[in-house]
Amino acid sequence: MPKVAKELNAIEVKRLTQQGMHAVGGVAGLYLQVTSPNARSWILRTRVADKRRDMGLGPFPEVALADARVKAREHKNTIRSGTDPVAVVKAAKSANRAERARAVKFADFADGFIRSHAPSWKNSKHKDQWTNTLATYAYPILGSMVVTDVDTPAVLRVLQPIWYEKTETATRLRGRIEMVLDAATTQGLREGPNPARWKGHLALALPKPSKIATVTHQKSLPVDEVPGLWSLLTAAEGLGALALRFLLLTCARSGEVRGAQWSEIDLGSRVWTIPAIRMKAGKEHRVWLSDAALNILTDLPRTSSFVFSSSKGSELSDMTLSAVMRRMQLAAVPHGLRSSFRTWAAERTNHPREVCEQCLAHTTGNDVELAYQRSDLFEKRRQVLNEWARFVTTETKEGDKSGAVAEDGCMTDSEFEAEAIRRAIAGDIEFGFEVLRRCRTGLDHRILSPQLAYYLADRITEILDGKTPKHAFRIAKGPGRGADPLPDWEMQLGSFAALLAQRGYKAKQIATALCNQRATIYDLTLEQSDAYRIAKTWRPMQAMDGDDLLGLIKDYKEVLKEYPPLI
Repeated sequence: MPKVAKELNAIEVKRLTQQGMHAVGGVAGLYLQVTSPNARSWILRTRVADKRRDMGLGPFPEVALADARVKAREHKNTIRSGTDPVAVVKAAKSANRAERARAVKFADFADGFIRSHAPSWKNSKHKDQWTNTLATYAYPILGSMVVTDVDTPAVLRVLQPIWYEKTETATRLRGRIEMVLDAATTQGLREGPNPARWKGHLALALPKPSKIATVTHQKSLPVDEVPGLWSLLTAAEGLGALALRFLLLTCARSGEVRGAQWSEIDLGSRVWTIPAIRMKAGKEHRVWLSDAALNILTDLPRTSSFVFSSSKGSELSDMTLSAVMRRMQLAAVPHGLRSSFRTWAAERTNHPREVCEQCLAHTTGNDVELAYQRSDLFEKRRQVLNEWARFVTTETKEGDKSGAVAEDGCMTDSEFEAEAIRRAIAGDIEFGFEVLRRCRTGLDHRILSPQLAYYLADRITEILDGKTPKHAFRIAKGPGRGADPLPDWEMQLGSFAALLAQRGYKAKQIATALCNQRATIYDLTLEQSDAYRIAKTWRPMQAMDGDDLLGLIKDYKEVLKEYPPLI
């Protein structure tokens, strides 16, 4: 016969502090489990279906001795009736969890959906777009509703007010609501068809988006105006203009250019490899670097891991490139330049369609074709981008020392400017003023650099002995863009920079030389950023010719000994 435990009273139970299992009597199998002096709980040890089972009855002293004995007797009676009390408790808890889950509000579940999926979205903007559209349009109606209660009338109350006026936003919002409700169904929080589905459902209640909204494409630049844009960008200052020139040459997307890192650039092989994680199609993309694109990179200082970095060393803002085009009052956006390239490739070349599309990193062909055609057509794309670069830079060939005539029979800007200076010095007044007029009206898309325009205006007015260089300089700059003559210190440093450029020095090398020689050339404090700006903007002066150039060489004869020609 099993041993019967002594029936303890409440005081005796309170004194049980030794670690272990202590039988308290009153009900067979009732124990006080002591884990530590401050951690004690009730355990009923019994058998259920010939298996020993330890069932917790609650903590002590929250559950008193008398209550523990009542609970133990109830469980004993349940077992005798053939029911497992543990299974009953688990079923009750499961039912409670399910009931609480079914009470989840749409807004709470949608926020959780966004948090769990945001890491898989390539663009951080997607999270903001999801959050903002749901919060603005869906949550005022659906936010406080339980996900099980969201029905078709509720979804229509969200969509109908904006379906006609903000069709694209409404279409995306419908898809997001559908995805959230599908996820709720997957997690067992909903049953039945999705009230936000389109085909065979909302399509019968709302007009087709394409019938009420006109698709607006990104504004592009006419092909014939692209060389003019290149000239404007070449004359403009700032990293945004430089990044936009690189975008124009490589046909890349704005985000791909702004996020470009030096680790992706192989200057030796002239290849820019954009990793898959930064590509829209999720596939690595190689870009050939034409001569013009390579020159941009070789002249850039490496101040951070980003090729085009902000003053804080981070990626440029997504509005930086757009702002450059807005300031130039162009009816186009950076992404539209990709369309300009595609139009040029279709109208002005005979390159195959798939090669041109690969230049834009577009996926072409069906699944079968893509399974067999696995090449990225890099060699053919190299030819296309070289031709595109020649077309883009036809009017302005920065750094061209040969003075060769462009393909359209016109002089390049460097030759044009040099010829203007020679004729001005020689007294050819009419040609000199023609140069200024072309600068003012933008004929031939030629925009002289401010330094060179000032120099030319100075020489012409000196011959005329009439108007001041300041007046002529403002004529050269054009309406609304007038500026005072450059200070003497910048003229002197700029002249020295032009001489070094003529000797083959790059902008970064010139900037270093200006900082080192500032006391010799012009005694002032010079920041590295100002030195680089002067070096960059005065490099076109290297094509200058005439007596003044010889005079500059004599002025800096001693200093130039430290900088032998590199070419």
